Amino acid sequence: MTYSSFSREGRSLSSFALFLTLLAGLSACASGTVGGDSGPTSDASIDTAPDVDVPDPNDRDEDGIPLAMDCDDNNPSIGRSAQRLCSGACGDGVEECMNGVWAPCSAPTDCDCNPADPPREVECGMCGTQRQICQGGTWTNDGSCSGAGECSPGEFDEQSEACGCGSRMRTRSCSARCSWGAWGAWGECSGGGSGCSPGETDSESRGCGSCGGSQMRSRTCSDTCDWGAWSEWGECGGGAGGACAPGDTRPCPGRESCSHQTCTSSCEWGTACELNAGAACDHVSDSGVAGGRFQCCGGGQWQFCLSSCQWSPACEACSGCGC
Repeated sequence: MTYSSFSREGRSLSSFALFLTLLAGLSACASGTVGGDSGPTSDASIDTAPDVDVPDPNDRDEDGIPLAMDCDDNNPSIGRSAQRLCSGACGDGVEECMNGVWAPCSAPTDCDCNPADPPREVECGMCGTQRQICQGGTWTNDGSCSGAGECSPGEFDEQSEACGCGSRMRTRSCSARCSWGAWGAWGECSGGGSGCSPGETDSESRGCGSCGGSQMRSRTCSDTCDWGAWSEWGECGGGAGGACAPGDTRPCPGRESCSHQTCTSSCEWGTACELNAGAACDHVSDSGVAGGRFQCCGGGQWQFCLSSCQWSPACEACSGCGC
């Protein structure tokens, strides 16, 4: 038991001695002494590492702007703000950076055409053709409408002119071929008086008699563009050879003041002259002499029919007059 204990203590001391020997050797190497020799060391024998500039990981381009705020930390010419071109399916756009944060590309996302699409031609106003190109995802006019007509289909045009004391209008319309059609007729004159032109005449007719005839009357427009009064109805004519309407009257030819003729049932003027209502006599004699009609008013006396269609109030003596 005692040996065993000694043996264990001896081994422990041997290990400790070996550790001290190794520690001494390491100290000698560090001080430049080999094999117990010691002496001064020269500077040339000291190996020093060269100086190396290690970049700041928070500012690689050394522009003074931190990485988190720099739009491109590898390019010292780009700082807190920048722009760059970008493109999308519908066209080109721009990306903008502010304080190191890049916004999405501004290229349109909704488009009705693709930049690679060839130009197209579409119809434009007045039957023309418009060339279009795709820009930014949208069809855009390239130039102006070509080959256009003079009007748009269905369009109306108006024209006016003076008439009498007012004006009148006429219109025309545009055809499906984008050209103007013919002018329509002039409308009625309006804007002054009754809508007529000075000197203009108007007439109307009506049936007359039992012989199928007709008669006319007329009126004339005055200088103030108003219609004048209608004239008296004219003679009945036409029909089955009739000259008048049964019952119509007219002054006896040559005896216009005191007597008249009446149209017969056969639409012809009667031959007899009848005194007008209120007339006592006919101023014109049967032989056509005005003032030549007389009557006896006692022996050797007569009285004449005056132009008033009345007998003279006094009787005059006459000789050879048959009274």
